[in-house]
Amino acid sequence: MYKFSGTGKRDVNSDREKGVIDMKMRLLFFTLGAILLAFLTSVPVAHAFPYLEVEGSAIPDYSTLVNNGNGTSSLDVEYRFDVINSSSNSAEMIALLLVFEDDIFTDYSLNLSDGSSATIEPSDWSVYHWSFSGNTYMFATNLGHSGTPVREGETLSGKLNLTLYTEALTSVNWLDSADMTHDWSTGQVWAQPFLYGYTDYYSCGVGTCVGYGSGSTVEGSGSTAVPEPGTILLLGSALIGLGLMGRKVRSRAGRR
Repeated sequence: MYKFSGTGKRDVNSDREKGVIDMKMRLLFFTLGAILLAFLTSVPVAHAFPYLEVEGSAIPDYSTLVNNGNGTSSLDVEYRFDVINSSSNSAEMIALLLVFEDDIFTDYSLNLSDGSSATIEPSDWSVYHWSFSGNTYMFATNLGHSGTPVREGETLSGKLNLTLYTEALTSVNWLDSADMTHDWSTGQVWAQPFLYGYTDYYSCGVGTCVGYGSGSTVEGSGSTAVPEPGTILLLGSALIGLGLMGRKVRSRAGRR
């Protein structure tokens, strides 16, 4: 509905303001939809079939926390990688690489705080570790497919003792006295990137169909799901549809 002044004439300024607002809203809807659709088309489909989805979590045992008195602290940490979804029961996780960034972690030990050895389950997996460009990498694999496979509904887990900057236990990022920036990878404490590999024996032949995925751990026992491409497409289409619907409704109202 148009607004009218006391003289019975349309308030032109009000109409103009309303038109500007309507245009901005339409542009907002169309822009958001276009951005989401552009993002969808720019994301490569790494593994249409088969696929495996893994959630990672870091579970620090604060009862083992020791302040080392030099700006660092040590504690035992358990890592869990839950296979939550797969394209078929034959898709299996065969390897996992976990990154320990040098601006957060200063050392690690394969001996836990109680003197026992670091663990991994399934126990027949092998673990390798090395440093590169200052970061430490932990690589776990069921070498030669001889170890127990990790399938949908199952978990790969391990525990070790870590030393990290004490500030990292409570701060997502900070600047130290030497102006060095320390930053957890994805903006939350205990967020660490990981990459996993998997294979599907029956749909592609033994060892011939290999895929990969990536993620970031979260503190606790769960993680935030990442929207699938189909979800992004649906949301983008919905925003564009809302923009068109709003335009149609306002056009009808203007003709009354």
